[in-house]
Amino acid sequence: MNYEQASKCLSVSKQKYNDGDSQAALRFAKKAVSLDDAKEFKDWLEFVTKHSSASSNPSSSSNPPAASSSTDSPAPERTYTPEQLSGVKRIKECKAKGDLYAILSLEKSCSDADIKKAYRKLALQFHPDKCAAPGTDEAFKAIGHAMAVLSDPDKREKYDRYGIDSESRASSSNTTSPFNRGFAGDFENEISPEELFNMFFGEMANGATFTTGGPGFRFHTVNPRFRRAHQQQGREQPATPIAQLVQLLPLFLLMLITVLSWFQSDPDPIFKFSAVPPYTIQRHTQRNQVKYFVSNRFNIQNYQNNPSKLRNFENSIESHWLSVLEEKCLQEQQYRAMQIQSARGIFKTDEKKLKEAKAIRMYTCEERKEFLEKASRNNRFY
Repeated sequence: MNYEQASKCLSVSKQKYNDGDSQAALRFAKKAVSLDDAKEFKDWLEFVTKHSSASSNPSSSSNPPAASSSTDSPAPERTYTPEQLSGVKRIKECKAKGDLYAILSLEKSCSDADIKKAYRKLALQFHPDKCAAPGTDEAFKAIGHAMAVLSDPDKREKYDRYGIDSESRASSSNTTSPFNRGFAGDFENEISPEELFNMFFGEMANGATFTTGGPGFRFHTVNPRFRRAHQQQGREQPATPIAQLVQLLPLFLLMLITVLSWFQSDPDPIFKFSAVPPYTIQRHTQRNQVKYFVSNRFNIQNYQNNPSKLRNFENSIESHWLSVLEEKCLQEQQYRAMQIQSARGIFKTDEKKLKEAKAIRMYTCEERKEFLEKASRNNRFY
């Protein structure tokens, strides 16, 4: 019960912070922590406390230049704990070995949820805005790289299979082999570490972004007044009835298409290749003995009295049957080729699996070949 109330206070606090009311956001954040001391509430309280105190101080540009710059006190030097230093050192050592799981302190059998949980913990712990230990920037990037690879099923499968991490191994190698460059490209990050951090913690850092530039990371905040004015501008423009109608127009079109489809639905097929009620009457084409089924509504007399009509009807059945065989044969060929490729691998060929893959029998392809040979003997070409 306390957790639910604390979650509500957290939501209100974030909304107040979005509206630029940092003091109200701080009050609700403290209320959330007093109800439940979960880590998410504490992290948000720490964030709001830091930025609300920063925004409450008047900017240096608004103060009169009463004192010279020589009297200004120097900025306090950032400190770090021995635990932070040892943590950064551990991450850098794991990166040098190319062990992405070790970077996140995980086992290879971990789940996707475990990966995300570990990333959230380490990204907050070693973010350059919170950790001043030497090498924090490199450690933070390594954490983001490990998350980007292991959270992607394809990249993780390749990493698990080959045990190679492109960022650490390829960057430390002096070789210029095109193969190495191409293989490393598979693990290349599509998003930067700071973009990954903003994606995970964007809701917490409303109005804030973390970017790299120069020697380290930069922290930028959006002016709350500008954000509040932008939100008020959006609220001051209520939607007109015409605008609302335009928004609902795609829904009306979808409903109209659905209704029309009821009246334009295709009629039941005349035949099927399997006995499915009501298609239970078995027949064969005269030329190539292709088996098909019709329902009791099928009037054979309409065709028996007209041999040309029956011949055209059965030709269409055989053409359709050949299309079915070709489609299934293509699937068999693709499956066999995939098994052969898998047996050959990239670095080593499994001769036993390769032999088994080449011995896979393609029954539908054999049936297709027999059908075409029979049709050729009957002077019927497709």
